[in-house]
Amino acid sequence: MGNTVLTLGLVCITAAIVGGGLKAFKIEVPVIASVKRQLLLAGFGIVLLAGFGVVPPGGRPPKKTLRDLQEKFEYDLRARQHLYPRSQNGMDSLVEELNSGHVPYVKLMDTARPIEFFKDYCDDFDTTLSQLKVDFPDMTELIHERETESRACRAEFDELNKEMNSIKEMYKSKEQ
Repeated sequence: MGNTVLTLGLVCITAAIVGGGLKAFKIEVPVIASVKRQLLLAGFGIVLLAGFGVVPPGGRPPKKTLRDLQEKFEYDLRARQHLYPRSQNGMDSLVEELNSGHVPYVKLMDTARPIEFFKDYCDDFDTTLSQLKVDFPDMTELIHERETESRACRAEFDELNKEMNSIKEMYKSKEQ
């Protein structure tokens, strides 16, 4: 639903700019001769985008509060703390299975999936850290603490990714 609203809003605005005669995203808009109708179409597109959250009221996204950022950090930390042992355990059991016989490729990819989620949480953490630096530059102690956590997250991801790549190589050599 969200992508449909976004697409429709973009098509409306684009069609209004070019005066219609547009075919895009499986949507066809006939030629629009009236400037009034072009403006109405553009306005409708803007309303759709605003409803989707692309164009926030006032023209710019609201500034997050320090509490919002703290909650986001805590969420990402909990997710990371949950995914790291899960990823590690999944890889350990996969290595055991590889050593004892054949492992379906799907199982290999299922084991790799939490590592990708882990990377996403590291990326989210870094995005929140960047926002903290912009919105609250005077919070140097908190920024330093979060930078340390961000480096730890990256180090853990690098370790998991390296181990997963080694398992993939082991899998390839067994399959040949």
